[in-house]
Amino acid sequence: MTPNAIDGVLLPPPWEEQDPLLPYPGYYPENPGEWLIERHRSHLQRARDERDAIRAVFLGDSITQGWALKQWDEHFASYGAVNFGIGGDKSCQVLWRIGDGLLEGLTPKVVVLAIGVNSIWSGAFTPERIGDGVLRCVDAIRAACPGAKVLVSAVLPCMESADHPYRAVICAINAHVSPVADGESIFFVDAGTALVESDDSLPRSVAPDGVHLSVEGYRRYATVLAPEFRRILAAT
Repeated sequence: MTPNAIDGVLLPPPWEEQDPLLPYPGYYPENPGEWLIERHRSHLQRARDERDAIRAVFLGDSITQGWALKQWDEHFASYGAVNFGIGGDKSCQVLWRIGDGLLEGLTPKVVVLAIGVNSIWSGAFTPERIGDGVLRCVDAIRAACPGAKVLVSAVLPCMESADHPYRAVICAINAHVSPVADGESIFFVDAGTALVESDDSLPRSVAPDGVHLSVEGYRRYATVLAPEFRRILAAT
C-alpha cells in the first residue's frame, strides 16, 4: 500500500501531473524514504554544516548530481561549490527544496540552476509552462539569496537524432528562459552546441541513453559551463 506521507511530508501527485510552477517534494516509489531523507535532508544538513565555506550552490536533477568526483573537484569544488542535484527533480522539487529551507542562511556568490528536462517526458505541459517553472526557480533563488548571482544552464539536448520531437521542445524552453539574463544578476549559458556533432546529432559517446552524460559528455559540458561559472564568481 502506498503511504500518504513520508515522515510528515505529504506525497506529491504522480510525476507526470506535477505542474512545473507548483512546489512538490520528490518521491521514489521503489524506495519511499530515499528522496526526502537520504537526499534532501542530507543536503539540508550539509548546508548547515558547511554554511560558512559555501561560495556556490548547484541545483538541478541527475545531470547535476552525476558529475564525476574528479571532474567536480577539478572544475567546481575548489571554488567552494556544493552539489545539490537530485535525480528525477523538476522545477517543482527545486521550488519545494528552497521553500523547505535548503538555502536558508547561505550566502553563496553564485547559484547554478540546471533544471527543466524532466518535465518534458509526459508531454502534459507546454515548453512555455516548463520554462516558467525554471523562471520561478530563479525568483525563489533570488529571494532566498539576494546577494547571489544566478547562472541558468540551458536544458541540454537529448536523444540522438536532431529531428527528435524533444529537441524542438527543448529549444522552445531555452528560448523562453534565456531573456531573463540581464548580464548583471542573472546569466544564461547554453552548452548544447558543445555536446552535439556538426549535424546536431547527440552521439552515444556523449549521452549513452540519450539523456544522461558520459565522462566525455561532462568534459564537453564543462568546457562551456566552468569558464562562465569562474568568470561570474571572480566578478562578485
